[in-house]
Amino acid sequence: MNENESLIAKLKNVGNPVFLLKMSYDLRKFLQHHQVDFPQTGDFDRVYIEVSGMPFECYQAGVAKLELMPEKGSVIRVSRDALIGVANLFHTEFEVKDDESLLSSLLIDLRKVRHIKQYKNILMIIDQSFETNLRMKELIKTIINQLR
Repeated sequence: MNENESLIAKLKNVGNPVFLLKMSYDLRKFLQHHQVDFPQTGDFDRVYIEVSGMPFECYQAGVAKLELMPEKGSVIRVSRDALIGVANLFHTEFEVKDDESLLSSLLIDLRKVRHIKQYKNILMIIDQSFETNLRMKELIKTIINQLR
């Protein structure tokens, strides 16, 4: 099964096509309203997540804490409080003082169908602190690369 078939198979478990279209529309609008000017590299294998000023690199194998945020790349910024809010929504277990543990646990939980169905709640929780330089097309490429 190639990567596109794998992604489609996972998305079929999320819900009917109308749900998927609505989710896609809502995500596209959300991303448009939370754009930040940060130079992009076109490399969607790596995503840099800044949690309340602390930089991390996300890749297929997991999450790694960084000393400095790179000067360009695919970036997502979000507050620690927002991530804890999402973790509470999912009942995710993580080490309270360890942002790397929090981020790793959430990324695992976000792959679960029952959590994807709560996308509206997730967007409401992260709305105030979320910023990214990714557009919908780039986010999809990133997700596909992360699920390989």
